[in-house]
Amino acid sequence: MNYDKSDLKKYLDDLYEKYCVQSFIKSDPVQFVYSFSDYRDREISGFLASIMAQGRRYNIISKTKELLFNIMGGEPFRYILNFDFEKIGRLKDFSYFAYRNITGVQIAYIFQSLKIVLTKWGSLKNLFYQMYTKNANYRNVKFLLIDVVDEIFSWNNKIPGEVLSLVPSPIKGSACKRLNMFLRWMVRKDNVDSGLWNDIIPTSKLVIPLDFHVSRISRELNLTNRSQDDWITAEEITEKLKELDPNDPVKYDFAIFGYGVNKK
Repeated sequence: MNYDKSDLKKYLDDLYEKYCVQSFIKSDPVQFVYSFSDYRDREISGFLASIMAQGRRYNIISKTKELLFNIMGGEPFRYILNFDFEKIGRLKDFSYFAYRNITGVQIAYIFQSLKIVLTKWGSLKNLFYQMYTKNANYRNVKFLLIDVVDEIFSWNNKIPGEVLSLVPSPIKGSACKRLNMFLRWMVRKDNVDSGLWNDIIPTSKLVIPLDFHVSRISRELNLTNRSQDDWITAEEITEKLKELDPNDPVKYDFAIFGYGVNKK
């Protein structure tokens, strides 16, 4: 579909206004960022919800609720700080938990990684802030994410590949959909995104969370011609969206979602 830049901007701006509404929250995993009052619980719940974000949104929400409230008792920050990885074999919680290709043991590795990060940095916000400060001169969050992932898994050089794939690094070419979605939730502030971290990372540095849906529609809108769903494609789409809004390109994630809904 061919639009000139001004027509495309108006079309996507209209879709953003239509779909970026509070009612969106109750049917999306972003809801877990709002499930707690303590910011440390909110950022951890958002991080875990982003890891679980594969498949149908209803199923993502159901299994994330099980993780946060049944297993973690509705206190994710306290649970993580008290987590004992050495006792994993005796924790029945992790013998039955599974979602798609995510197992309880893989989640246990994530919990231990978070425990070490929180013990060292105090909060996820502080970790991301420190890593962003190191990489503030780059055009986007690529090198921030590389450093964050390195730090998250620095405690063990034998972490299984299945665990690493839950929080992949752009250094290997991954589009890092989950981490970019998590940053969208944390950094942007509007009717849906929380703005919990809007004082540490500019929205202009965010990269579009790229999945099959976003890549397909972006090709229809001539935002990219690339066939691979990788980091380069995510960057290319984001740079095109910056031509429409240089300060907040990732807001158009809602517009792309809306475009897909309108076409059904």
